Order: sequence, then C-alpha cells, then structure tokens
Amino acid sequence: ETRVAVMAAVEEFCHDEVEKHDEEIVAGAPNALYKTFVLCTANFDMYREIVGGVCKCLRYMFICSNKVAYETYQSGVGRELLSALTEGAEKCLDGTWKDPGHVILEHSLAAVVNICYVPSITLGMETKFGLGDLCASAFIEFDYYDVKAIASTMMTDISTSRRFDKTVLVGERSEILEIMIECCDSFSFKVREIAAKGLWQFSTRKHHKDCLASNHFVRKALIHLLQDAHSGSRAYAAGTLFELAHGCDHTNKVNLAKHANGALLECLANVMKDDLDKNAKLYAARAIKHMISDETTKLIANHSVLMNTVTTIAEENDEDGAVKKEVLKILKKLVSSSN
Repeated sequence: ETRVAVMAAVEEFCHDEVEKHDEEIVAGAPNALYKTFVLCTANFDMYREIVGGVCKCLRYMFICSNKVAYETYQSGVGRELLSALTEGAEKCLDGTWKDPGHVILEHSLAAVVNICYVPSITLGMETKFGLGDLCASAFIEFDYYDVKAIASTMMTDISTSRRFDKTVLVGERSEILEIMIECCDSFSFKVREIAAKGLWQFSTRKHHKDCLASNHFVRKALIHLLQDAHSGSRAYAAGTLFELAHGCDHTNKVNLAKHANGALLECLANVMKDDLDKNAKLYAARAIKHMISDETTKLIANHSVLMNTVTTIAEENDEDGAVKKEVLKILKKLVSSSN
C-alpha cells in the first residue's frame, strides 16, 4: 500500500511547474515526504524501492519559487532533509545501503544540490565539510556520470560560494580543484561543461587567480576545453582565461602565454576567429588583451597564428563589432608595450 502511494506521488510530484510546486509545498508535501523518508530508511531492506521513489520526489521539492523555498527551509524541514539525505548518500557510498544503478545516490545528491541553492540560506560549518567529502567520494568511487555531474556541481558551489571559506585550493580541500580538472577530460559533455563553469567560478575570486594561473594542469585542462565540441565549455574556458589574465601577477601572465609553446594562445586565437558563440569569441579576445604585459609582449607579438588572426579580424568589415574593438585594443597595447 505504501509502495503504491509513493509511486503515485512520484508520478504526480516530479515536474518542473513552479506554481504547482508552490501549491503542493504549502499544502504540506515537504513534511509528508520527510516523514515517509525517515520511516522507510529505518527499515531500508524492506522499503528500498520506496526510498528511491521518495528521493526522486525530494529532488523536485525545492523546484519552487524562491520565497516558498526559503520559507520551507527555514521551517526546519530543509535542515532536517539536508542532514538525512547526506547521511543516506554516505550509506550508499559505503555499501550500507544496496543501491543498484545508484538511483538513491543520484536523487539524494540532486536533492541536496537544490537545497543548497535555496536563496539567502546559510549552511553550517559541519555541513560544508560533510558535503565536500561526500562529493569527492561520489566522484572518485563511481563511473556513473550523472552522479559525477551532480557531485561536481555541488563541489563548484561549495568551493566558490561566499557562504563558504576561502581555503579550497590548498591543504585539505585541494582535492576539489583536482576533481574539477579531471572532470574537464570526461567523455560526458555535461560533466565537462560543469567543470568548465567550476574553473570559471574559481577564477572570478581574487585570491584564487595566481594559484590557478600557475597550475600546469589547470592550463592543460583549459586547452582541452577551448577545443571542446560544445560551445558552453569553450565559453567558460575563455572566460576563465580572461579572469586569470586580468587579475594574475606578471609571472603568471608569462606562464599563460608560454604554456605548451604558445598552445594556449593558439587555442584562444582559434576561438576568437572561428567560434560561433559570441561570448566565447569576446572572452578569448579579452583574455589575450589582458595577457599582454612588458614581460609577454615579445612572446605574443612573435606568435604567428595569433598575429595572423588578429590582423585578419582587424581588416575584416563583417567581423562582430565588439570582438573587432577588442582586437584593435590588442594591437594598440602590443605597440604601446613594445616602446
């Protein structure tokens, strides 16, 4: 009877209609789902299939208006669910719960992602470290790419949100960056794009810029992303290089310009010239512009592929106006720095 009721709820509740979710939540769905989750997980072996269905419903619970999501979280249900779902995911990872196909793990992690994105909430310190370790475990231990994509989304948010601390690229939290880099080489375009977004989010924080720009493996990952078949990955990679070149020190501008004998510059030139994504083209041009300094002028001016691209764009009449404007600034800056 419980199984039939939960399966019916799954069919009814798993949708993306915000207004309908608002009505369902105000009517008491969160408390009902939470109580069912606690009841069934207490007797997991008997109700395993039901737990998977409840987790799927919980995944959709916070797909509602920001106001209702915030009120639901503050009512206590959000905190209780975050704790219960995290504990459940950990049990899937350590084998306490048998989870064929990782159904419970996937939906639990996705539900936690949606809870973490509720506006204006503050997550406690103990939750932060629990989520970071959970995400790292989910990524390292499984080849299930929906789970990896969800875990990498969570790690990106945990690592860059102003609600969390700054020490994520060094010491005990450094595995988050390592996992992001590994994601950049995934066969799943979804995982690669999420990883690219993660690197871009890292790069927007002033205290991360030099650490990222000096990291050989970050630069190598950005080359892969700039050549990705999906425009989102290319745009995020170009945006990351713009942020790094704009804020890193002179030594790291040299590191970027010299990387792999100018391969990074060549990839930026190709994106600037041929990419169909206007944001990718613009960020690539801005990245090159901000990479120019007294120490890099000669390197950049002697890069034949880059300079051919720059002069071609500068002479074309049908080139995008914003990109052409940046290219002219590149030429002006090269001339100014060489004098």
